[in-house]
Amino acid sequence: MRAVSKKTLPVTLSKFVGPYNTNYSQMFAAIVLAIIPTIVVYCCFSNQIVDGLTAGAVKE
Repeated sequence: MRAVSKKTLPVTLSKFVGPYNTNYSQMFAAIVLAIIPTIVVYCCFSNQIVDGLTAGAVKE
């Protein structure tokens, strides 16, 4: 059996879903905690991301 730290995010989030009920409050809290690093990285590098996307769209 795999260690808990080796599981991907969707597999870990599926543990909040039971056969008869779903613990939405804990699942949404885990989703928010998983999204925070992505948002922080995007905020730090948003100028470079936009510059890279627009530079590839211009044909010289």
